[in-house]
Amino acid sequence: MRKTSLGRFLASCAVLPAFAVMAPAHAQIIDQLRFGNRGSESAHHVVAGNNPAGSGLNGESFRKLLPPQQDGWAGGSMSFDIAVSANERTYVSLALSGDDANPNHLILLCDGKQIGARLGGEVDVADMGTQAPQHPGQFVYNSFPLPLSLTQGRKSLSCRLDSSGPIFPYGQTFKEFQLPMKTATRGIYAIYTHKGGFIDLHAPVGTGAPVVAKTAAEQPPGPEVLDRLKERVNASIVEMLERKGALRQPELQFLARAREVSWTKAASDPRVIGRLVDGFDGFYRAFRDNPGIVAFEPSTWNPEWFGFGPMGDVLSRHPDWFAAYLDKPVTGLSGAEIRRREAWSDMLVASREEHRHNRRFYSNQSQIVDTYGIYLCNRGVRAIAPARAMPEEQALDYLYQSVGLAPWRGDDALGGGSTYVASGPDGTMRRAYSVAPDYRQVTPTGLTRELGYVGNYGETLDWISAMYDATRPAPGQPGDALILAQLTKMARARGHFRYPVVDDAGHRVVRLEAVVGWRDNKYPGDVAYAQRPGWDGTAFQAATITRDPPIVAYAQQMLEDGQYFAQIAAKMETAGSRVTASLLAIPDEYEAIRSLPRQPFQLPMSQGQPDFTFSDPRVGVVAVKRGEERFFISLYWRASHAVNSLAKVHLIRPDGEWNATIHEDDVRFADSGLRIVKPSNVNPGFNNGLDIAYPGIVAADAGEALPIARPPRGVILKAGDDSPYAGRAGFYAASYAGYTIAMNMSDEDTHAFVTPAYPTKDLTSGEIFAAGSKIALAPQSTRILFKQ
Repeated sequence: MRKTSLGRFLASCAVLPAFAVMAPAHAQIIDQLRFGNRGSESAHHVVAGNNPAGSGLNGESFRKLLPPQQDGWAGGSMSFDIAVSANERTYVSLALSGDDANPNHLILLCDGKQIGARLGGEVDVADMGTQAPQHPGQFVYNSFPLPLSLTQGRKSLSCRLDSSGPIFPYGQTFKEFQLPMKTATRGIYAIYTHKGGFIDLHAPVGTGAPVVAKTAAEQPPGPEVLDRLKERVNASIVEMLERKGALRQPELQFLARAREVSWTKAASDPRVIGRLVDGFDGFYRAFRDNPGIVAFEPSTWNPEWFGFGPMGDVLSRHPDWFAAYLDKPVTGLSGAEIRRREAWSDMLVASREEHRHNRRFYSNQSQIVDTYGIYLCNRGVRAIAPARAMPEEQALDYLYQSVGLAPWRGDDALGGGSTYVASGPDGTMRRAYSVAPDYRQVTPTGLTRELGYVGNYGETLDWISAMYDATRPAPGQPGDALILAQLTKMARARGHFRYPVVDDAGHRVVRLEAVVGWRDNKYPGDVAYAQRPGWDGTAFQAATITRDPPIVAYAQQMLEDGQYFAQIAAKMETAGSRVTASLLAIPDEYEAIRSLPRQPFQLPMSQGQPDFTFSDPRVGVVAVKRGEERFFISLYWRASHAVNSLAKVHLIRPDGEWNATIHEDDVRFADSGLRIVKPSNVNPGFNNGLDIAYPGIVAADAGEALPIARPPRGVILKAGDDSPYAGRAGFYAASYAGYTIAMNMSDEDTHAFVTPAYPTKDLTSGEIFAAGSKIALAPQSTRILFKQ
């Protein structure tokens, strides 16, 4: 390794970018490198090749890494030396422009070893790319720790920044997963090494301008978008009715729903019911020839989840449509003729039984499987062969479990009972994904509970809305009151995880918090007010169903910000019948919300709203609004296999934005004695089980041993299990940017906590604590302190 002389090191430290005013001593900057600056690059022995320099935000210099000259996923790179701490943990921060939107990834390697994982790891790679500008007009900092094994006894490291194209998380092959790099990266302005997770290079909070909508020449779309929407829906209806080939099951469900809507061409077309009958017969023939299709119905979006629930939905909503057909003969499983009602109910019962014996654990998946694979199949059976239907109370219990209204039981066991219920004399359970008997899929605050906080995948309001809709005795009638109340609670809870910025056209917009989400890989998060629209839902769906004043107000806020029709226009840029089906309800929902009086609420993080704190110890997450500052932290962070003592932070201020992975100050747990050893694979996270290895690259933290927490009594846990208990500690404390968060995630134990060595204020209660105060935290409680 090349050594940097003391003189050259000091000279490099003196070269500070204009946007990075010299930080006070407590910032503990070790080293800094300004890319595109000749003096700074020379001091750090930068080898940049043909990757160009330029100037951008605030006139500061940067470099971009170029795509490969021929098609490929690996782009340009540049190498450099950087100083580190020989005896304390070193953090790295990458400075990027909040104006940029760029899908490509940046990967830091030190001593040839990769820092962070390509997808879903405890530490992300240096930059995961962006789908939209993160913070227009300001800098964004990605911060993460270096492994101690890499820096101990070292004063500097030889490092390299590589670039690659984006990734598709669901790719089944390397080519599908790792997408090509087609454009240069966004500008890379600077890289810093420092002690402590937070690096503040700005003036104090309050001196910057608040986040406001800019003046923009481009005006957002308006209600005229609905005309194009209706044209698309009707064109799709005509195509489906005239198509010679078979329709997919979701298309049949769409036709039936369209027949209920007066403005569609399906409403008055006599061919619809005949098309439905022919379609259901076709699926019965497929079932007759291959009964296993109930476990994998390939015409649905996720073949393992829906079964024949879409068909059950149509039959249960409109049994009168099919009365003339149900007693007509068809060829049954044995080859003999049977009545159509028997044939169809055979298929629906088989689907129901398959899915109650093979449920899904993650919240969003369980909600889909239980609504479609179980409940709607049973509703369809009740409509055409009621003697074969399970009692409504029993069917509803599956929905209650998946939405947190009843304890999770897992699969129904073939011999009786269920897989997550104690089944042996020692109280053990039958599945590797065991949970305690009182485990709930939704927390008391209303957040979905996979392991930790879930961003994008936690936005299940569309599926809970579909669940409520499924329980209506008939279209337009009230559904289950308990599910409606839970939908309302969940929609309100999600409101704490939206924050205001401006979009790429300069208009005010509210985005979903994704940085601290366990399964998120798109930054910034999607536009979301009352509800994230997604593929299947709509922005006003939950607001229209609940008519809850705050949720309705969030929908009205979206209209006022000019984002509602913009979202519809953006959604319509995606082709396919799945998106078309989601458009069907939008015109009526718009009229419903528009007709309501303006409610006196706004999303909690909105400008001008009161300061607040929100915490959920079940999933280890905190959200804070403090003036014009928004702060999110996940204390229980991507620890699915072992305790990692890491937290993920997202701090948004008027003068910048920080996305940081930090080591926590205090982590307490009962040690099981089991350990896992981190692999050399640079992509060990969630990727559909595909073991992806990048040739010749190993993880910098490979070989590090992590402890596994002791699970609740009766739960079997083996080293390597993906479990809600393996990495969950009982107590966490973390500090960042003046905040100190202490969280007791235990259900039984009280934990004593000593406040920092300076006065702090509890942002929830307003109580002031002297330096070094001792506080007792009760089970399932949080203290959110800020430096005074």
